[in-house]
Amino acid sequence: MLPALASARALLAPRLARMPRYRARALEVARRCAALPGVEVTPDPPHTSMFHLLLEGTPDALAQRRDAVARETGVWLFGGASPRPDGRSKVELSLGEASLALDDATLDRALAAFAG
Repeated sequence: MLPALASARALLAPRLARMPRYRARALEVARRCAALPGVEVTPDPPHTSMFHLLLEGTPDALAQRRDAVARETGVWLFGGASPRPDGRSKVELSLGEASLALDDATLDRALAAFAG
């Protein structure tokens, strides 16, 4: 475990320094997502660089839309979706380096394609 510890320790300081930027990006992405029909952001506003979206649709249907958006725009919006008792599904967004590099116009195109 010592090599893993040494690697983690070396990477921790630079990553911690970027946490405020990750959260700021999460706030911006959450705001854009909340403007989409049928999307609920939780918590709103996000407290950290990670938040959830509650979306209309089954996990399978959402995965198909996500995959189509990824093919069309090159943007991977989220991983797996979990079903909820209310018929919606929950996905997790965790913002980091890739989200900082993603320009707003490309993000908006991907979100618009997802919203259909």
